[in-house]
Amino acid sequence: MCIAILNTKGTTLKKQLLNNCWENNGDGAGILYIDNYNQLQTFKTLDSFDEFYENYISIKQTFGKRNILLHFRISTHGVINRDNCHPFIVDDNVGFIHNGMISSVPGSAQYSDTNMLNRTLLQKLKPGFDQDDDVLDFLMELIGTGNKLVFLNKENEWSIVNETAGHWNLGCWFSNDSYKQVNNWYDFGGVKKQKKGSRVGFSPQYNHSDFYSDSAYNDGYGTATLDTTKEGLSWDDDYGSDLICKDCDTRLYGMNEADRGTCDFCDRYEKDEKKMKKEREAMCDSCNWHDGEYKQEWDAHICDECMDALNGELGA
Repeated sequence: MCIAILNTKGTTLKKQLLNNCWENNGDGAGILYIDNYNQLQTFKTLDSFDEFYENYISIKQTFGKRNILLHFRISTHGVINRDNCHPFIVDDNVGFIHNGMISSVPGSAQYSDTNMLNRTLLQKLKPGFDQDDDVLDFLMELIGTGNKLVFLNKENEWSIVNETAGHWNLGCWFSNDSYKQVNNWYDFGGVKKQKKGSRVGFSPQYNHSDFYSDSAYNDGYGTATLDTTKEGLSWDDDYGSDLICKDCDTRLYGMNEADRGTCDFCDRYEKDEKKMKKEREAMCDSCNWHDGEYKQEWDAHICDECMDALNGELGA
């Protein structure tokens, strides 16, 4: 369901990483950046990854000392066109990108949910709202924890709504994991749909070093360096890049995944399964509503009401 990236100043992301984003989110890509006149500018394309990457490198070489926002879209609402392609400009001061699906905005056959959020709400907010904690908290309540918003203003200040729902890596913030590899499925709000013509499983993986920037862009614009002092940016070279997830065979990234032996997705899936299993074990197997006590003779959890009903039927 799209990927939103805060590409911080001094960090140039590698071509393979960005291509992974494009292949997993192929309905358009865009860049929000600040020009030499401190004006917000956007680049959007529906056509090709090569066009995107050429413009990305040009922007990084020219404006690399400023933060930029990157977005790769999967269409869930609205038509596939440049108008619905991120980023969106709110006003002369601030623009934004979004990852998720927003249900709390008016529906439209033409415009995406993000576009409608901008038209019906964000453009009506007071100037400077993107740095107002009260407004950001309001937006978080409005869109829910499954959505993330990233704002960038012309003063080079950024803010993220639901920052903890994404993660920091390589000095940048990513709204999800779809930059790590090319998947054989699309993610529509947590629902995976296999790509046409793909086989079950995953494509070949790439070494961790593939995600570092070439030194060719270190002439004043910086390279992607790993800040191990920042939470969430820990990768230790002692953990080999050949490690794969024991459940799905994708490559592991970071010490947490390497220590655990499973990727973040499989870890979340396992935890959700355990939580659901625990809830199921405590739920009445008859009505699936009340908590039930395990009855050995029935090999099931039965609540008091259903037990009374069963006893009544047996006694009738």
